[in-house]
Amino acid sequence: MARLQLMVENRYLGLLTGEVGSSKSLLTRRLFQSLDPMRYLFIYISKSNLKPRGFYGELLRYVGEVSPFSPAKAKRLWVDVLESRQEQK
Repeated sequence: MARLQLMVENRYLGLLTGEVGSSKSLLTRRLFQSLDPMRYLFIYISKSNLKPRGFYGELLRYVGEVSPFSPAKAKRLWVDVLESRQEQK
């Protein structure tokens, strides 16, 4: 939990992985409950078989964007969204 909180405090993008039954969901829920939803955007993707296009598509869907077909363009749009949100803070 401390590493997840450190990730949030330093504004890092995080990825939590582990074996089945290792309490990933529990940690994720606890972290989410501790965050101010007006300050943090919490994205939970539980699909382990996504290719880059699908992964960026999921991320963009969470922020209300339509994903371009090209994975490179989808990645660029995601970076643009992150930079735009960073500038607003």
